[in-house]
Amino acid sequence: MIKDTVTKRFVNDFKYLDSIEIELDTIVEIPGVLNFILYKFQLGKNKIKIKSSNKEILFNCSFCETYIITVDSENNNSYRLKGFNGNDLLFLLKEINKNSYKERHYSKIVKELQSFTDKVDFICIYESLIKGKLDSECLKPCKEAKPLHLSR
Repeated sequence: MIKDTVTKRFVNDFKYLDSIEIELDTIVEIPGVLNFILYKFQLGKNKIKIKSSNKEILFNCSFCETYIITVDSENNNSYRLKGFNGNDLLFLLKEINKNSYKERHYSKIVKELQSFTDKVDFICIYESLIKGKLDSECLKPCKEAKPLHLSR
């Protein structure tokens, strides 16, 4: 969220997005799929800068600190995979299939993606989306808190 430091109100438009710089870590380039790269943003490690002196960026985070996206550098499209309010895996699979020399079943692509990294549970995300289990652990956004288990 972007907050105006003068009025103390949250900014609801996107005109400040061009003035934000985000530092991301590369996880892996996806072999066989040209231009697709997995990136990670970790709270407390990676930096975000805003070029406006009267604006600040705030995060609402509770149980996770890592956000992961895939970026198609050729088309400048990004796909949210972990930590966000939504998940774009099915759109990513469609785009990968579109860029492949022959159409493949999504479950096969998911298994291939899973073999490239353990930072994203592609199989859990795919199965949860297909089965409509939107409350699965692998789909929870960072802003949702995990329940605390207090000892008595």
